[in-house]
Amino acid sequence: MSSGYTKKRSSIVVIGPSVHTTSVEMREKLAVPEAEWPRAIAELCSLNHIEEVVVLSTCNMMEIYVVALSQHRGMAKKLLF
Repeated sequence: MSSGYTKKRSSIVVIGPSVHTTSVEMREKLAVPEAEWPRAIAELCSLNHIEEVVVLSTCNMMEIYVVALSQHRGMAKKLLF
């Protein structure tokens, strides 16, 4: 039986705290240390609806980009991460 998901329906989803509205203290708590990027990427890629992951981190911001088969499920999985 087909799940109904195809690569044509994939979405790019990005999540990260805003540098304009999130305190430095909160952004520091949410940061993923560079040494943990491979584990974080592998863990997210192991989820059914996530195809690809990129972690982007600078001194002021951190964002996680994913290619998800379903935008809503991809976002939910990242929020639970």
